[in-house]
This record gives sequence, C-alpha cells and structure tokens, in this order.
Amino acid sequence: MGKIEAECDHGLVVTELEQQLRLMEFVAGNRHPMDLYVLDSKGQITFLFEVKTDSTSTSCYEAAGQLLFYSAKLAKKPRLVAVFPDSLNKEFIDTFEEIGLQTLTYRWIKNKPYFNKDKIAGLVKA
Repeated sequence: MGKIEAECDHGLVVTELEQQLRLMEFVAGNRHPMDLYVLDSKGQITFLFEVKTDSTSTSCYEAAGQLLFYSAKLAKKPRLVAVFPDSLNKEFIDTFEEIGLQTLTYRWIKNKPYFNKDKIAGLVKA
C-alpha cells in the first residue's frame, strides 16, 4: 500500500514543480525515465530534476545514480537537482553538493506539495 501512495505522491510533486517552473517562464517538461527538465532556447536540457517522495538513504542513492545516469549521454551537461521532502538530512545535502548535485526540498501543506518559490528561483537563475 505504501508504494502505491508514494507513486501517487510522485506525480503530484513533479506536476507542482513543473507548474512553478512554467510560472517563472521556463520551458519545462518530462519524458520517461526523466522526472522533469528545463530546456533552453535551443532545446537543450539545462536542468534535470529527479523527484523522490521520501528521504531515505536508498532514495538518496537512487536520485544520485539516476541523475548521473540520465545526464551521461546528453550533449551538454545540465545542472542536476535532486528533489526531496524537507526531512532530507543535512549530511545528504552536503554529500550531494560535494558530488556536484543540487538539492531542492518541498513540504506538504493541505495534501499538496509546496515549494519555496524563492529557492526555486535562486536555484534556476544562479
């Protein structure tokens, strides 16, 4: 039962992040197996997001591996962003940073994922 809930939550998180990026006038989309990406004016992926619905060590390892794997064959290396609930341990945040991955967190408010818009803007405009 937990796996089904996580899969349902995953889509909600991806959709909310995509909507926030589009509100900032970014061209955002997704295609299997990539959760979400942002395109530049030439159609190149400039940001690649991997969304997780829990912050377990297994999910952290999966996110890192998936981001590195999916970006390996892209023409231009995008900025890689692991997306987690706000319960993500600082040790993992620091480790992600050390290996060149950025993190973005969200929290649940009234059964909806909430992203801090300033953090998204700072991430994608840096």
